[in-house]
Amino acid sequence: MKLYSYALAAICSLMMTLSCSQAHFVATSQRITPDILKRMVYTWHPLSPVPLEDLRYITLSYYDFEGTVNQGELVVHEKAVDDLVSIFEKLFEVQFPLQSMLLVDEFAGSDDASMRANNSSAFYARKVAQTDRWSNHASGLAIDINPLINPYSKGAIVCPQEGEPYLDRDRVVPGMITKDSYIYKLFKERGWEWGGECFYERDGVIDRHHFQKIVSGINKNTN
Repeated sequence: MKLYSYALAAICSLMMTLSCSQAHFVATSQRITPDILKRMVYTWHPLSPVPLEDLRYITLSYYDFEGTVNQGELVVHEKAVDDLVSIFEKLFEVQFPLQSMLLVDEFAGSDDASMRANNSSAFYARKVAQTDRWSNHASGLAIDINPLINPYSKGAIVCPQEGEPYLDRDRVVPGMITKDSYIYKLFKERGWEWGGECFYERDGVIDRHHFQKIVSGINKNTN
């Protein structure tokens, strides 16, 4: 009986290994349909700085922190599609983990709730906090990745607050973004900027979960 149990366990382990090795990256892209727009009740409004026809709804395969393959969703500018598909395909190959990849609308439009849930997201037609400037998320040319473990900070302010333990970047954990990480390299190769390098006009801002791309005529170098 013990021999049978060991053999069964070995077979199950092999099947799991084969299953993981056979996992394939899948990406799709489409225009914003009426059905998709109905879901974007918080993130989209007619005053958005980019027209709806310039946005795309994309889905991307990713590994979660339990090693399970999921299909995530983002809304991005059409000029970001090729970059993000290429980047996330490479991240999939190395099993870079994401907690989830859902529209912020799934969190009743609350960016804070999305960040607390460690959710990765992109488009949101909103202004930069406490300014009248459009965020680059409003152009669909910015993405936030694993925001809980890659928190925003400015002095004593940490967002999300629950991400404060992860301000210690010497303690690298899966899903973390640093200048030495593969994900940083992939985005930089595609011409994206990282918020962890303090490129904002406001001194002291470190937006560790934020990547953005500046495209002439569409957006500017703000977050």
